[in-house]
Amino acid sequence: MFGDETDRFIAAAGHYGNKSSLLVKNYAENLGFEYISASDKEEYLAHLDEFISPSIGERPIVFEVFTNSEDEDEALTIISTACTDGKVVAKKKVKDVAVGVIGERQFSNLKKILGK
Repeated sequence: MFGDETDRFIAAAGHYGNKSSLLVKNYAENLGFEYISASDKEEYLAHLDEFISPSIGERPIVFEVFTNSEDEDEALTIISTACTDGKVVAKKKVKDVAVGVIGERQFSNLKKILGK
């Protein structure tokens, strides 16, 4: 609808900056933090246990994960689909519990009372 300029002005193209692999690393290390990073799923999984370890290390950790817009779009689609599906599942479970406690007839009456 908006043409080729859509991504640049509406979708915030370029909000990833230059993706410097040294900017945050140097800043974090200069502040005394341990720095780890990942550019793909394998690297992320390789560092995940270190990052979420319940033991307290000698230094705080900064875990920088580099992403791209295609992967983020896909992740948001998966999350929004899961949330929608989750609401349907949760609604059915609530109904099943309510029907189990008060019975189908009383559940129907309750829905009428609540206007649902």
